[in-house]
Amino acid sequence: MFSASSVVRFFFTYARCLDLQLELTNRKGRKGRKEREEREEREEREEREGREDDY
Repeated sequence: MFSASSVVRFFFTYARCLDLQLELTNRKGRKGRKEREEREEREEREEREGREDDY
């Protein structure tokens, strides 16, 4: 059988691995959202400028 300390060490290692994975995923999500917001703002600004040219 496994010793208690090796089981505990495994769970802590696994939990830390999951935590790092989650942190990376969150960071990607924030970056993607920020880029998307900037792109949407730029598109809106271009649309407004385009409409002003029509007048």
